[in-house]
Amino acid sequence: MVGPSALATSLEWLISPVGKESFFQDYWEKKPLVVNREQRHYFESLFSLDEADRVLTTLDRRYPDVTLKNANREITGDDYTVGDDTLDVAKVYQFFGEGSTIAFAYLDTVVPSLASFRRNLESEFSCLCQTNVYLTPAGAQGAKPHYDTHDVFVLQIAGSKQWTLYGTPVELPLAAQDFDPAVHEEGAPTLEFELKAGDVGYIPRGVVHDARSGDNISLHITAGILRTTWTDVLLEFVAEASLSDPAFRKSLPPGFAWEEFDRVQARATLRDLLQQLLEQLSTKSNVEAILDRFADEFISACPPLLRARWPRWRLSVA
Repeated sequence: MVGPSALATSLEWLISPVGKESFFQDYWEKKPLVVNREQRHYFESLFSLDEADRVLTTLDRRYPDVTLKNANREITGDDYTVGDDTLDVAKVYQFFGEGSTIAFAYLDTVVPSLASFRRNLESEFSCLCQTNVYLTPAGAQGAKPHYDTHDVFVLQIAGSKQWTLYGTPVELPLAAQDFDPAVHEEGAPTLEFELKAGDVGYIPRGVVHDARSGDNISLHITAGILRTTWTDVLLEFVAEASLSDPAFRKSLPPGFAWEEFDRVQARATLRDLLQQLLEQLSTKSNVEAILDRFADEFISACPPLLRARWPRWRLSVA
């Protein structure tokens, strides 16, 4: 499969006819977006059913980079692996035939078209991204209602899926704030939509959702945006202050755990420390240094996608 060009897999291309400015102003981290195109070949340069079969049968992908999901039954890796992590491909296809979804993780590391697509998104968002692929049999549901801790774009490649969105029990959750059905209520349905081949949807992190395939096999890509948050910057800022000012490194007073401890004084101490942070913010370049560090880490994690240009060797016959 020949990888698409950067222009062909830009954010503009992904959400067209919605523009980038409109997306970031009206949808990003705010509300879902659904783009129905009636162009079933729109995403065929990225992936296909044949490519999914090739990956599964010839690339030696292993558990847990390939997993099976089924909202109606529990399946473990032991059910379809041999040894520690080698896939029993016949078993995988058997479970698929019985209604389970095949989930491919990290395919952007082995499929050039997905690697190029992921890298273009990373350039647009200035943060790392990931692409997972889901192959679902007709009339099946791979996952129960849940939310993700990263924003996702859903690219429908083949077939169709009916999506239902529910409530937002945690608005913009952090990476450690995973969905827990025992704690988080999914809420009442707030939006239902169908994605057919060529369509795309955007779901902000924290929005509970589920999906069921239509009358045919469904293949879709989810592109996850692994954003950097102001919480990350704030934690780094406090860490920097702690390294340079011993006031932040002092112990809590002895006996702080007892009822008679003066918590009024504790609040006053914390207020003083926060005031010192504000003063550092206005007089020093700590924030610039922290942002530079995040930028350097991001750029270092995204080396160029280089391919060799082999010379045309002149062959001679002795």
